Amino acid sequence: MDWNWFFSSFCQSAAALIGIIGAFVISRLLGINDRLNNMFSDFDNLTIEFNETILKINSRHFYWFTKSHVKYNTELKEMIANGEFENLEEKDILKKIYNLDNRLYRIDEAIMESFDYLYKKYKPNYSDVGNGLFLKNNGNYIQLYTK
Repeated sequence: MDWNWFFSSFCQSAAALIGIIGAFVISRLLGINDRLNNMFSDFDNLTIEFNETILKINSRHFYWFTKSHVKYNTELKEMIANGEFENLEEKDILKKIYNLDNRLYRIDEAIMESFDYLYKKYKPNYSDVGNGLFLKNNGNYIQLYTK
């Protein structure tokens, strides 16, 4: 056996095997790199969409919307005039208003601001007429009450 031929063949086979393994590793790295670039691209697109959505949300006037819906709600005006909100705590008032209109955003300050305006304008007025009798004037009619 000629050792020169043996080592020459061995080196050529090892070089071919290393070349095949190297080509496989490089192709895997290129594939991973492509997937990583796609993920970064998708992330960039999602970031752009997120920022656009935030801008759209910020351009909405939720506080104004909520205030307006409370302020112009005729059913709420009637409930105030009928005295349904008398002696209620703020949390009970909010609960009642949220149950009345499910389109409202949960902005308690806006709701209470509009409610306070409406309550001052439409709350029933009680007048003492003597002998334990009171007149309740809610703007639409006058009722006589006893305590």
